[in-house]
Amino acid sequence: LTLTQHLPELQKMGVSSFKIEGRMKRPEYVATAVTACVQALEGHMPDMSLLRSVFSRSGFTDGYFTGNRYDMFGHREKEDVISMAKILPQIRQEYSKEIKTEKIYFKAFIKNAEPVKLIAENGKLSVTVYGDIPEKALKKPVNRDYIERQLSKLGGTVFEYGGLECEIDDGLILTAKAVNALRREAVEELGRKIILANTPTYEFCSYKESFTSISQSFDRNSVRARISDFSQCEEVKQAEFIIMPPDVFLNNQIEDCSKVIIEPDRFIADEQKMTDILLKCREKGAEHLLCNNISYLKTGRDLGYILHGDFSLNVSNSQSMEFLKQEGISDLTLSFEMKLGQINALKKSVSAGIIAYGYLPVMLARNCPVKNEVGCSNCSKSLFDRTGRENKIVCRKNYVEILNSQALYMADRIDELKNVSFITLYFTNESPKEVRKIMKEYKSSSEKHENITRGLYYRGII
Repeated sequence: LTLTQHLPELQKMGVSSFKIEGRMKRPEYVATAVTACVQALEGHMPDMSLLRSVFSRSGFTDGYFTGNRYDMFGHREKEDVISMAKILPQIRQEYSKEIKTEKIYFKAFIKNAEPVKLIAENGKLSVTVYGDIPEKALKKPVNRDYIERQLSKLGGTVFEYGGLECEIDDGLILTAKAVNALRREAVEELGRKIILANTPTYEFCSYKESFTSISQSFDRNSVRARISDFSQCEEVKQAEFIIMPPDVFLNNQIEDCSKVIIEPDRFIADEQKMTDILLKCREKGAEHLLCNNISYLKTGRDLGYILHGDFSLNVSNSQSMEFLKQEGISDLTLSFEMKLGQINALKKSVSAGIIAYGYLPVMLARNCPVKNEVGCSNCSKSLFDRTGRENKIVCRKNYVEILNSQALYMADRIDELKNVSFITLYFTNESPKEVRKIMKEYKSSSEKHENITRGLYYRGII
């Protein structure tokens, strides 16, 4: 993806910050990408062929910006690797030296019986460093030319020598080693000060723990079941709540609407259409809404739903919980990227639960990678990773979800949940028989299954 050539247009729209993705990329790629973006913002035509050579999967896409959702997935081909190998030495050479971006001016004070003082400034900021007391010269005393020669040695830094003012008493000596040490210290200090001055600081809020933390404990009756198909419904009727998509609710006869939580699309393509669907669910008797997108907070309130926060709100701290409580959330599911120890230790102002079972979504994609390659008619509903593990694909009307190849399983670790109110069993493609089996295992102690994952509950995200 590159929007390099669209940056001036985006800037005119009012965009004030651009992110350049450089994670796990070569330094040469980062340098080339940054240069291309700077050139575009300065009104010049960036060198797209160079950018394509240093890292490209058979070309570029401008993503959704121009409405073209096709050919968005590329492959790193042999030709791309060969092209990169040829261009890397050239780029490495070009960026081997620091670019001079600042002029630095010095003031040196070398006085009898006083520590040497060196001031470095760039016209706006200044720093002062001190050295040892100079000794009496036995032969050749220090002079301005000598000091200037040492201070102007600024290779490998962003600074260009700008000038020197001196006050030097007669008959003193100062070694080159001492002057160089002062110069390095002054340059480093001024560099840090410039970076600090150009680094914006933001204060979003001053955190005050003004809420009351409520005690929470889990029992095996506080189980919620998320289903994707009506055939699974009969097997989860003993659950405290049943979470289901709007179409499952609207197209089938539901015994008890009061325990249904409607799960709308995570990605909203048509807000009014989704609002109309949720209104129909409300008119049929649905009372609860799963807010898996922050926009559903207002929609749910407007339609009179009882609101439940989903894992996709990424709640992982007390402040977020309190904010959502103030927005009308009655309870929420914590992020499954938290460690179990963090979940148990978290101070909670609202009832909170976790996902305890399921093939969890690892990616939400607006553009289906399978459809992009082979089309829907040839789709096997699966993707295979480099180890051969199968990741199921769940198709929605406007997006797809790619599921983990292994099921999160915590039935044998339930006793380790010390500070949660409920768990959710996240059923996707399981058959009714499999659903029944899993529900039974979470009602009573269970032995560990094969080919499962504990997710991030024990190892965290790092």
